[in-house]
Amino acid sequence: MKNNILRILLPIILTIFVLCCSFILPGYLLDLKTEKDFNETELAPEEYYLTSNTIMARNASEKLSPMDKVNLITGKWPSTMYEASPDEAFLTETEAVELATTRLEIYKRVGVYPYSLTSNYNNWYSWSTKVYRYTDSSFNTYTAYLWVITFKKFDNSLEHTVVMTEDGIILTAEVNEVPTSPRSISYAYTGVYFNYITGGENISCNSITNAANLSYINASYPDIDMTGVTNMNPHIVNISESNTEVGNFLIYQYSDSGRYGFGMVNSN
Repeated sequence: MKNNILRILLPIILTIFVLCCSFILPGYLLDLKTEKDFNETELAPEEYYLTSNTIMARNASEKLSPMDKVNLITGKWPSTMYEASPDEAFLTETEAVELATTRLEIYKRVGVYPYSLTSNYNNWYSWSTKVYRYTDSSFNTYTAYLWVITFKKFDNSLEHTVVMTEDGIILTAEVNEVPTSPRSISYAYTGVYFNYITGGENISCNSITNAANLSYINASYPDIDMTGVTNMNPHIVNISESNTEVGNFLIYQYSDSGRYGFGMVNSN
C-alpha cells in the first residue's frame, strides 16, 4: 500500500519540481549574468573607437582659431605633416583659390606683391592645388590644412605659388619674376590692411620691429625653395588674437635671379 502511494506521488513531485525549476531557474541565471556584466568592463571594438575618435578630432580641428592653425603649421606646436587629398580639407578647391586670389590682392594694393591674380582681360590664370595636413604630435587630435596653389598665366609668362591656411592667411607667396623696388612687407601689417590680410578683427598686430641684422630665415614650406635667396626687409611682429598674445612672428621678403616672394614664420 505504501509503495503504491510512493509510485503515485513520485511522478507528481518530480513534475512539480521540474515546473518550479522552469520558472525559477532562468530568472536566477539571468540575474547572475546581469550582475556579472555590470561588474565587468569590456572595450568597444577597435573599429568603433577609431571612427569615433576621427569624428571628434575633426570637430575639434574645426574649432581651432586662425592663429592656432598658424602655430600648428609654422612649428610653434610640434606637428607631423603629410600630403592629403583636397577632399579631406574643410575648404573646396574653388573656395581656396578664390580666397587666395582675394587675400593676395591686398598685398598687391599695398605694393608688397607686384601682380594681381584677379581674372580680367589679358590676365587669365589656370590653377592647380595641393593640400598638406599638419597634426599635433602630442595628442594626434588637432589638424590644420595648408593649401599650396599654383597659378599659371594663360601665356605661360608668369607662375605664382601661394601657400595659405584655410582661414586665408598667406604664409608665403612667390612669382617667377623680380619686381622693381617692392614696398616693405611691414606696410601690410599696419593699419586696416592687417585686418584684411588676416581676415578678422579678432587678430591684431601689437608691434613691428625691424630685424635688419637677421641674415638667415628659417622658413620651410612645401613647394617653396629658400636655397640661395637674398632676404629683404625682415621684421618681427607681435600678434594677439581675441586680446590674448599669440607670440612673435617673422615677416620677410626674398628674391634671387628669377623670383620674388614674401612670407611669415613663427619666430618664438
